Amino acid sequence: MYDIGLPSGKSLFQIIAERFKRAQEYSALLCQMAGENCAPRYNCYFYVMTSGLNDKVTRDFFRENDYFGIPEDKVLFFKQAMLPTLSFEGKLQFETRKKVSAGPNGNGALFEAFRSCKELQDSVKDNGVEFIHLVGVDNALNKFMDPLQVGMTYENNLKGCSKFIKKKYPTESLGLFVKKGEAIEIIEYTELGEDMATETYEDGALKFDQGNMVNFLISVETLESLVFGKAEILNSLYHRAIKKIPEYVEDRDVTEKPSKENGYKLELFVHSFLSYVEGAFEMIEGIREEEFAPVKNKEGEPKDSPTTARELISKLHASWIKKQFPDVEFKEEPSDSFVVELDFSKTYEGEFLTKEMIPEGVLKE
Repeated sequence: MYDIGLPSGKSLFQIIAERFKRAQEYSALLCQMAGENCAPRYNCYFYVMTSGLNDKVTRDFFRENDYFGIPEDKVLFFKQAMLPTLSFEGKLQFETRKKVSAGPNGNGALFEAFRSCKELQDSVKDNGVEFIHLVGVDNALNKFMDPLQVGMTYENNLKGCSKFIKKKYPTESLGLFVKKGEAIEIIEYTELGEDMATETYEDGALKFDQGNMVNFLISVETLESLVFGKAEILNSLYHRAIKKIPEYVEDRDVTEKPSKENGYKLELFVHSFLSYVEGAFEMIEGIREEEFAPVKNKEGEPKDSPTTARELISKLHASWIKKQFPDVEFKEEPSDSFVVELDFSKTYEGEFLTKEMIPEGVLKE
């Protein structure tokens, strides 16, 4: 399930599962060091939203890999809906002669999927889940269950907390956080005009630069109020995503993958809920180099690809090693081709590193 070329061969799912598990261990250790009573080490639940395209393969992948060390009874899968795709002329597209092309209806389908899945509702209620951390799996450095983010939200009695990163350049493909009255909203980059994207202050700094990294911590109380109180609204806020959609060509009786965008997928965006949150909801800035390695493009692409994700992981892990052991030297400069990879299951943000944890062959003798 998407190997990004790390020496370990770990997939994006394995990375996020290991960080989920390690975050709980790390939090318990921090509590113990502070002399506080700690909750059981593995008392969190791992919920995975799938679609009709990947549900079986995802379930099988987790089962074949023993759920990456997460107790099986703490892992639950639930499915989102599928919707037909449309051509630019608004017509249905076909995958085969007799099958209409369809795709998942976006990460905002979470709310309807939650409402439709009694098993998920029961798991949340019966296990006393108080907060849910919503993240996309396509960020190889997602700081899932960040103790700082969780602790700040809980201690300040917030309804939720989102993370953002500063945009690198005006046209970067990131949605933008904006304030509309008292509410926080996100404008998608595809719907952002050039004037707004490039607008600056007098000192040249971008006026709109808080990029969405799909990282939302939300209280269950708030989630349920949205799911059961705002469902009709949230399920109507569709966006047209321009995509390359395989399409059946009747005169040649084949299905072809297009070389350029040829249609729309109708998608709901998870961040749409922000406008309807009642109560205190805050934002904190994520450290880009430590928390953002999106994988959206193919290997070798200069932006948001497995290549760039490997380089970011390599540089981050090398920095953790240098911080703990300032005198060590690497055989080569950490990069996408000379990868320095620590075990995500043993360290969450470089804590408690030992030399035994440094992979063989990366340090000078």
